[in-house]
Amino acid sequence: MTKKAEIEDLIKEAISLYSEDGTLKNEAIILFNIILYIIADKIKFPSDTINNREKRNLIMDALNHLKNIKNISYEEFKGYIEEGSRKSGRKKYSIVFSLNLSKENIEGLTEINLDNKTLENVNKDDFCKKISKKFDLDRNLYQYFEKAEWCKVTLWAPDKESALNFGYSFSEQIRSLINFVLASHKIYYQYPPKPLASITPSYCYFLFDEGENYISHYYSMWHYDYKQVNISDKDFKKVINFIKEVDALGKSKEHKLKRMFLESLRLYNEALDSDRYEFSFIVLWSIVDILIPNIKNNKEYLKNFFREDKKWEQMIDALYNKRNLLIHQGKIFDVDLDDLNLLKFVIDKLLKFVFDISKDFQKPEQFEKLITNLSLDDEQLQENINILSYIKRKRY
Repeated sequence: MTKKAEIEDLIKEAISLYSEDGTLKNEAIILFNIILYIIADKIKFPSDTINNREKRNLIMDALNHLKNIKNISYEEFKGYIEEGSRKSGRKKYSIVFSLNLSKENIEGLTEINLDNKTLENVNKDDFCKKISKKFDLDRNLYQYFEKAEWCKVTLWAPDKESALNFGYSFSEQIRSLINFVLASHKIYYQYPPKPLASITPSYCYFLFDEGENYISHYYSMWHYDYKQVNISDKDFKKVINFIKEVDALGKSKEHKLKRMFLESLRLYNEALDSDRYEFSFIVLWSIVDILIPNIKNNKEYLKNFFREDKKWEQMIDALYNKRNLLIHQGKIFDVDLDDLNLLKFVIDKLLKFVFDISKDFQKPEQFEKLITNLSLDDEQLQENINILSYIKRKRY
C-alpha cells in the first residue's frame, strides 16, 4: 500500500468516527486523536516552521470541513490543509519569565540575538504590581515574585497555546546555553543530592497579547528555591560569546547538526536540573545515543576523545557497565555524584566536539563519518585519502 493510500484510509476511519450530528462522542475521541497523530506524522506540510499542535489543528479543520464528502482523495485533503496553512495568521505575543540571574547579567543578555528573538528586561516593581492585582498571591509566592528578576521575549504564534510553548522553549534554550558554559568540565561536590544547574527553571510563565494585556499563565511542574546567581565578568563574556557563536551557525531547520546539538543541550540541562542522580545519569547517556545513533557499540567512539589516556578508556567501559546495570537490572541506588561527574566530563567533551565541527559541517551524516574516522592514525588517514583521490580521478 502506498503512503497516499494509507493516509486516505486514515481519513476515512477518522470521518467514520463522527456521529450523525457531526460531533465526536467520548468513546471516539481517543481513537480520533491517535489518527490525528498518525496523519500528522505521515503527511508532508508546506512549512517546516509549523509545530505539531498546528499540524493537528490543520488536520482537524480539514476533517471537520470535509466530513460530509464521500471518498476524499489525498490530493483534495492535502490541498485543504495547504490552504488552511496559508490562511492561518500569526499574532504577536510576549512571554514573561524569571531567570535567577542578577539584574546586570540579564541586562547583558538583552544585547544578544538568538533565532531572531531578543530578551527584554522587565521592571520588577511594575510587574509585581500588575500580577498582584490579577492574582491573590500568598506570602511565599509574593516573596518569590518580589525577589526574582523578570524578563520577556516577544514572538509571533498562531494561538496562545503555541505562544506559551514557543516562549517556554526559548527560555529553556537560553538557560541550557548558559548552564553548559557554567557546568562544562566542572566537578561538583555537594550533599545531600540537589540539582547541579546554576540557572534553574522559571517558577511561572506569563502570556500577554500585543497590547500587554494578560491572557494566561503556566506554572512550572517543579519548584526550585530561588537563588540569584551573579556570573563573573570573565564567565559572562564566555556566555555571551557562546550564544553569539551558536546563533551564527544559522537556522536550526536548515542546519540539522546544530538542531541535534541544541536538542542535546536541552537534555544536558534536564540532567543538571534533577536531584535524582540515577535519572541524570541516564539522560546524559541518552545524549550519546542521539549524537551517535547509527553506530553499534557507540561507547567505543567516546574513547576517541581520550586516545592518549588508557585509564579514561577503561573508565568509559566502567561507566557503560554501570549504565547497563541501571537500565537492565534497575540498580538505581548504585549511582552517585562521582558517577555523574565522570560521565558529565565525557559528555562535555562530546558536546564541545559537536559544536566545533558544526561551524564547518551541517549534516549529521558528516559528523558520523568524522567520528568513525577519528580513531585512525595518520598513516591510515593518508591511505583513505589516497583511495578516495584515486576513485575521484578514475570517475572523471
